[in-house]
Amino acid sequence: MPNAAPTHKRHQIQGHSVHRPKRHRPKREKTAAQSLYTYAWQQFSKAWMRSNPLCLYCETQGRIKLAQMVDHIEPHRGDVEVFWQDDNFASCCRACHNGPKARAENYADKTGNNIRDVLRDRGMLL
Repeated sequence: MPNAAPTHKRHQIQGHSVHRPKRHRPKREKTAAQSLYTYAWQQFSKAWMRSNPLCLYCETQGRIKLAQMVDHIEPHRGDVEVFWQDDNFASCCRACHNGPKARAENYADKTGNNIRDVLRDRGMLL
């Protein structure tokens, strides 16, 4: 009768597995934009959503849809003043934020136009 194939077991030292050093990934620094989303922003955005529960972009087009996030109408790109600017907030749904609003931002960036003007031309802002 043939012998069974040998099985391989992990090496053990006194009942413990062999210590292998963990591979540590270098800690990534936060970008300027990421560092603005603090506890203060969380509190502000919750309060904003309570007082503005509907998507602004949907409302201007005659639809009623619950908002899921607070959007910066003008992208702040890490600028603290633009980030907290009073007239720069809009409640919006994910569909608007990731679709027509993102396309409008890309168009404004490519053409050098003001984002508010682009949004008005597309009927997304009053």
